[in-house]
Amino acid sequence: MNTTNRRVLTIKEAAKLIDGLTEYRIRQMCISGQLPCFMAGKKYLIAEENLYKAVFGGGEPPLAVRSEVSENPQNTPRPQMTVGTNTRGGDVA
Repeated sequence: MNTTNRRVLTIKEAAKLIDGLTEYRIRQMCISGQLPCFMAGKKYLIAEENLYKAVFGGGEPPLAVRSEVSENPQNTPRPQMTVGTNTRGGDVA
């Protein structure tokens, strides 16, 4: 018997894993059947390989995603860059 260790993600974990996908969009993909998943209680659980297949069309994630996962195995939050300031278009300092 093949006992491959497969990773299962919550919606929040899946959204953190792929930039550009929100929790809302992943939930909608689960509900519509675009993203194979199963429920444990009230939570949707998604196999990591199913997430990559649904988003990228294949079993393997692109190199950029694979390298990020290997560099950050615990999926700790990455620092977010802030762009611009809270000034309005006409304000001059």
